[in-house]
Amino acid sequence: MGGCAEIGVYVTWCCDSVSGEAKNKVDCFFFNDAATTEIYTLSLLDALPISIEWLTKVFGYIGGFIIAPLIVSMVWEVISRRFFDAPTMWAYELSYMLMGTSFIFALAYALQLRRHIRVDFLYDSISLKKQSMIDLVGFAILVLPGTILLLGGLWDFLVYAYEKDLRSGQSVWNPVVWPVRVGFVIGFVLLVLQIISEILKCILVLMGHDVPRPAAEEMPARNEL
Repeated sequence: MGGCAEIGVYVTWCCDSVSGEAKNKVDCFFFNDAATTEIYTLSLLDALPISIEWLTKVFGYIGGFIIAPLIVSMVWEVISRRFFDAPTMWAYELSYMLMGTSFIFALAYALQLRRHIRVDFLYDSISLKKQSMIDLVGFAILVLPGTILLLGGLWDFLVYAYEKDLRSGQSVWNPVVWPVRVGFVIGFVLLVLQIISEILKCILVLMGHDVPRPAAEEMPARNEL
């Protein structure tokens, strides 16, 4: 390939060094080089998955960063209990709330990276279009409706907790639980959006588009599975 420059928030523009034709690869999210005057217009079908996956990636990283205060709270609990004989009232409940939020925030990003458990010993042996057809049917008919139902239940759970001012009842601290349930709702909204993104990518593949797979460095090697 010849010179490449990332333009806008979503498109990598490249110039083929042999043919001189402009090409695009929709797998980037940030500016790296603004030294280009080329203009490229994405269709809505192209732009939606890119926008959704940027959002799920951001929240996936937030879910990872939540581990830091979780570790700090656990270390402080051990120190205060062991050396000062003064256990905290909040460390236990804070830890499971943070752990749950971290897990939920990472659900959609794990789907984007294809890290959820799946049986693929036959799946990997068929063509990309057949894989996309199987994924399209599975996501559209099974996964998306089920996830939307779960999201509806979580929303009702959140509203009930807020209206009734529900408390955890697990410690003297006894915090309200609705903030954690807000995180659960956010996580499942992201999961629904990522499923929609996967459906759109399947459609793009079936239409003959070149849809990027997750980056090689983000995917587990075969010999590691």
